[in-house]
Amino acid sequence: MKFFQHRQTPVFFQRAPGMVLLVLALSLIAVSLTSCGAQQQARQQAAGIANPSFSPTSSPAFSHIFTIVLENKEYTTIIGKSDTPYLNSLVSIYGLATQYYAIGHPSLPNYMALTGGSTFGITSDCTTCFQHAQNLADQIEASGRSWKAYMENMPSPCYIGDSPDGLYVQKHNPFLYYDDIRTNHTRCATHTFHPVYSRSFWQPATRLCLAYPEYMS
Repeated sequence: MKFFQHRQTPVFFQRAPGMVLLVLALSLIAVSLTSCGAQQQARQQAAGIANPSFSPTSSPAFSHIFTIVLENKEYTTIIGKSDTPYLNSLVSIYGLATQYYAIGHPSLPNYMALTGGSTFGITSDCTTCFQHAQNLADQIEASGRSWKAYMENMPSPCYIGDSPDGLYVQKHNPFLYYDDIRTNHTRCATHTFHPVYSRSFWQPATRLCLAYPEYMS
């Protein structure tokens, strides 16, 4: 995988002022922080680095990107519904990807496409279909940036398999399916875990830019 790029159909955004991006695609939301972006912009200006202007062929430089995956809700049950006011407020203020689709069903092939640019031929929620393949985490690290994957109810860092209480299932954690992450225990344990194991996750908002990795899932 030379470049991580997977798109089933063109993605269009409704743009709004400010350096904030929101993508809501069925159950995927990617958000960036304006406060951190402002600090980065100030550092660039102090260093004499020009800020790139937005055009249809380029994207703003975001200092932090969050990918938040919410399971099992269709687009039509969220967008425009009165019982989801917060998500709809984000859409109205920032942006909405109206032609961004899942690859298929069940869950795992979508997660693999999200992090590896391919389903790798996976058509089920298998637990041992590991892949020796480049992935999004590899590209993030190669660019000199940091990342972490916070998995709700994960029993321990780099936990393999489903949790005994059934609250965490491996199929929702695609990073464990890549050999170069799963078999490197130090790398795996420091990048995939429940938020409770991370001090940085609970840092005050004023320290957010210093505490959080540049990409969070």
